[in-house]
Amino acid sequence: MGAEERRKRGSAGGDGGTQARETAAVDASAGDGQRGWDGGVEARSAVLGMSRRKLRGVSDRRLKDSLQRSHRFAREAVESAAEIGAVMHADEPGFVRAEGELERTYQASQRMLRAAVDSQTARRAEFELDLRDTLLGPYVARYAGNGRGMLVAGRLGHVALFDWRRAALACELHLNETVRDATFLHSDALFALAQRKYVYIYDRNGVELHCLRYVQRPTHLEFLPAHFLLAAVAEAGVLSYTDVTSGEIVAELRTRTGRAAGSALNPWNGCVHLAHGNGTVSMWSPTSSTPLVKLLCHRGSVSSLAVLPDGQRMATAGLTDGTVKLWDLRMWRELMSVHTFRAPTDMSASQRGVLALAMGPHVHFYRTDRDSVSASSARGASQSIRQKHVVAPYLKHTYGGFTVESVHFCPFEDILAVGHTGGISSLLVPGAGEPVFDSRVANPFETKSQRREREVRTLLDKLAPSTIGLSPDFVASVDRDPAARLEEIRASEKAANDALLKRKSEKKRSRGRSKIAKSLARKRKNVIDEATEKLRSRYAAEREQRANAARSRAQNASSKGAHVDGYGGSEHDTAEIEALARFYKRKPAR
Repeated sequence: MGAEERRKRGSAGGDGGTQARETAAVDASAGDGQRGWDGGVEARSAVLGMSRRKLRGVSDRRLKDSLQRSHRFAREAVESAAEIGAVMHADEPGFVRAEGELERTYQASQRMLRAAVDSQTARRAEFELDLRDTLLGPYVARYAGNGRGMLVAGRLGHVALFDWRRAALACELHLNETVRDATFLHSDALFALAQRKYVYIYDRNGVELHCLRYVQRPTHLEFLPAHFLLAAVAEAGVLSYTDVTSGEIVAELRTRTGRAAGSALNPWNGCVHLAHGNGTVSMWSPTSSTPLVKLLCHRGSVSSLAVLPDGQRMATAGLTDGTVKLWDLRMWRELMSVHTFRAPTDMSASQRGVLALAMGPHVHFYRTDRDSVSASSARGASQSIRQKHVVAPYLKHTYGGFTVESVHFCPFEDILAVGHTGGISSLLVPGAGEPVFDSRVANPFETKSQRREREVRTLLDKLAPSTIGLSPDFVASVDRDPAARLEEIRASEKAANDALLKRKSEKKRSRGRSKIAKSLARKRKNVIDEATEKLRSRYAAEREQRANAARSRAQNASSKGAHVDGYGGSEHDTAEIEALARFYKRKPAR
């Protein structure tokens, strides 16, 4: 064999090795297509792009057989995926739909739903922890951001962290004191607990790392992953922001509204929403000592609230009026109102917009997507004002003998974790989870090295607390002159105040003239419309008729020359009639 021939074969083998490595990478991406749909489609399209003409140029027979086998497997996978997509409607959310007009989706029980899904989803929906014998409940369940870890906290100090998919316990703590709330930090390796006096931070082995002693008697916890801030609400109504990377206090704000009934994090702009007992919901930023917005949502106290993942809508529940309202945070108006038989104590919103309500032993689900909201609004507009707007739930479930304490949706899964007095249970909610995930943000299948890389990357991309506001779009905008902006705000305030002062206040009238009907009638005096013109023409005709009748009576009296009570009847009556005629003629129009 000559050197030239060996060189040619070496170059062919090098090309074949490169193609083999590319094919292996494509096969690996195609295998991940079940987890990331877009990446799998692109990979299979690349494999199908290799035609037989390109395969003829491969001289190595073993490599050629491997490429042909990969090409055949990829073609079969694409055909199978197309058949499954045509049957399962993979391009649409998998909500439960009723077949007839008499059927309702909330009639479907959990047993029926588990029988209709695949075995893996049904097995995950059957996850349950029976902790009624411990007498340490009620329990609160929280999922990690990637949906892999679960944190369980009992009211009397029983805490556990584990991988709920593999049922692998990481740590278990018995603190022997009250635990009011729990939350994960930037990963499932760290978590924070709102205990009886202070806030404590632990690692996945149960080792105490830090204690926030300046937060006295915390009630609610929220973590901002993009800013690495831990927001804690104290019982006295003090909202504290702590930087978990350095342990420093960023801000300590006084709400001046007493104990907060609930809290929620807006993932779009980073604001913390607090529910208060006076029926308002306030939105806070660490850079402002006053709330950015204070919205009156209910007539009585707000029992719970939740912000949808898009950050544009918020759901609130009233304690006294028995309503659950959906609010548009861009227009600050009500989108939908649902009357419930009991005030919800907790609520959670899924990635697809399904709202879960915890009401005693009952758990109800409502859809908040655009079609459901528009249909319910149309039904509500068709009813009269005095009739209550009743919206049927999407699904519902009842726990006999238990009181539900918390509800929380699992990311990227159609699973809801329910914490009650007897432990932890799971409910299957079709269409709740997002099937496609971004592995750079949250990867349910990440390894230990991938988790470390993600922590370093997110720490480098950490945002400053000053970027938290109602609209995060100002970060990429051009900063204006602060003095000019302040002058513009003062000018607008002065114009509004001047317009208010110029408005004439109506004088106080006595003897019934200050009633609402009289006041409105005086205000409509200068309004000229078709009805006013008709009334004026009718009153003018009536006055003309009365004047003509008075003249005719005067002529008849003067012709007869009658005398009344010794007076000259003709002259006296004529003068009286003329006075009456002048009175009716000069009477102004109403």
